[in-house]
Amino acid sequence: MKKLAFITFMALMASPQAYSQIFKVNISNCGVLAADPAACGSLREEIQNKINEHAPGVEINKYADGMARANKISAKGGTTDYANSFEVALFSASVNAGFEADISNTDNLENTASGVSIAPSLLLGLNLGVLPVGKIGSVEMKDVDLFISFMSYNNDKFIDQDSIVMGGDFTHFGMQLRYHWLKEKDLAPGYMLQWTGLQFHTGYQFTKNKLNGHYTLNPADIDPITYTHGGQTVTAQVDSGSATANIEHSTHTIPLEISTGIRFLYLFSIYGGLGTDFSLSSSSSANVSAVGQGSSTTGGVVFDMNADQEANGKADFFNTRAFAGVQFNIPFVRVFAQGHKYFGSDTYGVNAGVKFLY
Repeated sequence: MKKLAFITFMALMASPQAYSQIFKVNISNCGVLAADPAACGSLREEIQNKINEHAPGVEINKYADGMARANKISAKGGTTDYANSFEVALFSASVNAGFEADISNTDNLENTASGVSIAPSLLLGLNLGVLPVGKIGSVEMKDVDLFISFMSYNNDKFIDQDSIVMGGDFTHFGMQLRYHWLKEKDLAPGYMLQWTGLQFHTGYQFTKNKLNGHYTLNPADIDPITYTHGGQTVTAQVDSGSATANIEHSTHTIPLEISTGIRFLYLFSIYGGLGTDFSLSSSSSANVSAVGQGSSTTGGVVFDMNADQEANGKADFFNTRAFAGVQFNIPFVRVFAQGHKYFGSDTYGVNAGVKFLY
């Protein structure tokens, strides 16, 4: 996930190296070509084309939308429990994240990655059977669990490597109910084989990421650009450059889920289910800017570069997904990992953590 976040930001950052969409080159001194405006204009286009020819063939809008979808799925699974029954309470700490990329083509992630979102959480679950009310209508309170999750986290240097620094604020809140519609059933004694029953989940989730990144260009990464016209040769080079990116995305969602699973040999559980996520609201904004300076070793040309782009996006109103997970069981403690995928898109969510229950 850290690698994917790095790739996504590098693709989004508008640097004079290879990670922009459109850079504009401004020539302040055309040197030996100053007397020929047409040649000077051709030189400017040549420099601009060379700088931009390595840029990925995607629009910044892709990142705004991709970040929104990644944000929407990032907390799924981190605000409820799919595999355990408990009499009193459950406590969990987990790392939850969402991303959008073609994971079948890992060698091309720099072109397919379009979003990443992080939603770490602490989760408290309470079996409502502890309340003095035993039943509401036909619903037994012992068959209902309430989950509340929350996390607010800030890290100014989430990634600090290869001339890029990334940081941000991560906020999450969730409240969900789980109803044990069909109760667990022993298929073999002593937890050797047990069906975990069938559960319904619903509630509310809010997730927000505010990310920022800064990239410092290494001029040695860009080869000099040679241009010849009318017997005059100009060799231009990039002297300096830096870029910044700011992304903010948030979603308010209502998930509807159904889950089931198998526990075997007491120690192991596998589980899965289906979910539908409705967006109450979703917003994503991406802003990138870059500046750079250039000169020439021959021809006396001086130029600068800039790039300023912004885009807004949002997640879909309605998404369906499948999820599956594995869990290692020891008395009162569970260690788990699980994944989610939206149907019809390359949007994924992952969760991993530890649970304590009684």
